[in-house]
Amino acid sequence: MATGPDKVVEASQANGDGQLIFNLAGQQIGGWIVDVGHVLLVTSILAAMISFHNTTARYMFALGRERCCPRRSAGPRTAPARR
Repeated sequence: MATGPDKVVEASQANGDGQLIFNLAGQQIGGWIVDVGHVLLVTSILAAMISFHNTTARYMFALGRERCCPRRSAGPRTAPARR
């Protein structure tokens, strides 16, 4: 709504590289919000990558434990606990 529905295509082409949202926020709020937005974007991408890795590792562990994948994907064998 900041650019208007009839000018949003022109504005996005003029800003390029996906910077339209950041530039509009910088105009409305202040220049510091652009830096905050970039930091939040990078940290959310990092969090998504860690989450994807965790999910993949859990699936590989479960498949190895059930012997659907090679046994070594289930992790190292541990000795039973002594009492």
